[in-house]
Amino acid sequence: MFRSVGKEFLCKVRYQNPLPSVPFPPKLLPIPPTYVDPSVGSYSQARLQHYVQYRHSTLEEATPYPLMVDADYGMPIDPCLLGAFDDKAMAPQELDPQDEFLLHLPTTDARDSAEQGTDTGTPNTRKAARTLGLKRTSSGAKRTFDHSLQGQLQAIDNSFKYFDKFASEQELLQSLKHPTNSQLQAVESIPLFPDESLWPSNYALFSLDTCPEPDYAKKSQPDEHREMGEKARESMLFLSQAGTNNLGEDETWCEVFLPETNEMAEHVSAQLRESDLDDTEHRLKMVCEYDAQNDPIKQKHLMITIGEGDDGSKVAKYVQFKGKILLKRSKVPRSSRNYNTVDEFKELTNIGLQLRDLTEAEHLMRTQKLQELQAPDSTQHDSETSP
Repeated sequence: MFRSVGKEFLCKVRYQNPLPSVPFPPKLLPIPPTYVDPSVGSYSQARLQHYVQYRHSTLEEATPYPLMVDADYGMPIDPCLLGAFDDKAMAPQELDPQDEFLLHLPTTDARDSAEQGTDTGTPNTRKAARTLGLKRTSSGAKRTFDHSLQGQLQAIDNSFKYFDKFASEQELLQSLKHPTNSQLQAVESIPLFPDESLWPSNYALFSLDTCPEPDYAKKSQPDEHREMGEKARESMLFLSQAGTNNLGEDETWCEVFLPETNEMAEHVSAQLRESDLDDTEHRLKMVCEYDAQNDPIKQKHLMITIGEGDDGSKVAKYVQFKGKILLKRSKVPRSSRNYNTVDEFKELTNIGLQLRDLTEAEHLMRTQKLQELQAPDSTQHDSETSP
């Protein structure tokens, strides 16, 4: 017999709204065999008749929960095909015996050459499958590289054989193509060699998330603001700091110093371009702090310098960066924290720079490495000069 919804309620139900979602998952509560009677203070047997079984009402049965699915969030769920998301449905299907030949690398025969010579205008499915398999196999092949000293020297020697393919430098320049702009054409080639004089020094690559700006340029116009910032950053100075926070953890950060006024920045910019100006005392002010995060992964970036060689021609030399440091601007200054720093600078007036001499250990290491690199050339030279 059919019964109407909401017959047992005192008030008449006018609207059937969907029930809200459950704020938390269901939880099973164990029923203790005994309980404490607060009036008596003793343990008694649990009265199970106080616990009643929950039953759904007719209103709740007639108002199901809606299934909200948003396909834009990667949820293309079809309620009629929910079995497709079971574990058994995700298992790989067996390959049809007719398609097993696609797993093997086909061999070239006379039929392939005949098919290449005659183009009928209709696509050949079998030929396309074999060609696609060959392309995937060739691109997925792994190349091995000998990382030993002799292997690296041999790889460098093989790279110089690339120039033997061209009769002149003009032909070499015409063969070079820009990866993104096909209209650009190479006009000059400069040989690139490792820099033996700078490789003992450790160079690091610094990356900043935000560019530091001077305080006096914040209220200026956009064009003036950009020009003032560029001149001020020509004399920018980074000062490395290390300390211990209130949790006992060691941290490292960098403080950035810029000129106090625009006149100081312009004078320093002119001094960098002209050497006959008088020395003037400049005051640098700390404007911001950056949290330093060292990246220990081996870097692929190179520092390249272009100069003149012994014969007067242009020569480019490179040095590999030993590390990379990411500088993220600190939202909370260190002055508001409890840091135990050795030196605290707020203003800098005197800066002295000088070259550091190599230690005996560095001299010895440099000599040994140069002998290893020059050993194959010296051995070949001795074999040629020996009678």
